[in-house]
Amino acid sequence: MIAGFAASAVLLGQAGSTLAAEDKIKMKYDVYSSGLKVYRINLYMNLGPKAYSTAVDMKAKGFLKFFADSKVDMSSRGVITSKKVVIPRTFNMTSKSKKNRSVAMKWDGKKNPSVKRNYNLDADRAAAVNKVLTPDISNPLTFLVRHAAQPATKACAGAERIYTGKEVWEYRFKRKGATKLDNKKYSGPALKCTITMHPVAGLSERKWERVKANPGKPFTVWYAPLAGKNGTHLVPVAAKGEMRGKSFELRVKSGEIDGVAIKQRVAALK
Repeated sequence: MIAGFAASAVLLGQAGSTLAAEDKIKMKYDVYSSGLKVYRINLYMNLGPKAYSTAVDMKAKGFLKFFADSKVDMSSRGVITSKKVVIPRTFNMTSKSKKNRSVAMKWDGKKNPSVKRNYNLDADRAAAVNKVLTPDISNPLTFLVRHAAQPATKACAGAERIYTGKEVWEYRFKRKGATKLDNKKYSGPALKCTITMHPVAGLSERKWERVKANPGKPFTVWYAPLAGKNGTHLVPVAAKGEMRGKSFELRVKSGEIDGVAIKQRVAALK
């Protein structure tokens, strides 16, 4: 879940002629479980009127690094249409631990995304994934941009399928309404949402059995409305939930838009 939400880096730059008009968002988060810091996450988004680039790096902290991927880097680029439709063009992910793995995907808008992996996916799992792919399927970072690029009135609704390059999940969103957060790093209005992750295809038999035995519970995300040159963007500032029977909490550590702290960029939630 954390990888899917934070989704998941060092910014790789923005393509096209929208560079001067883009909003550059930089966020830092800490993730806690049982009172211990278990992940450090950096999120970057460059949002222009016609294109976007986004990236996440995640690094395990403390004892967790012995049991999970110690470092995960993700990046994505794509286009934003005049109607605020966000369309991915590339997605890359590398994870480093005992096994170093990488995935690279490309979209052309007409065919299902192509994928290259540095590992093999068995034929049955690959066939199940290919059966549910569509040309417009999202990835673990693009859904964050879709929330940031659209009006708050349209956020946190419906469902979206997410392709990791190995598995397909369906994120189901439910809007809980406007609220107010008041903590050390962010104080102001926030849109409260829940997200539930449902497996669709590509899981190993062992993982399928684990998910069936313990279906994922909704986790809660709070999005802050932050003003940029291209309008107001919804950016995650807090999250909490449960993963594999363990509670977690994501807390914003710092954030800025174009070098200005988010506390000076708070906008009305409309």
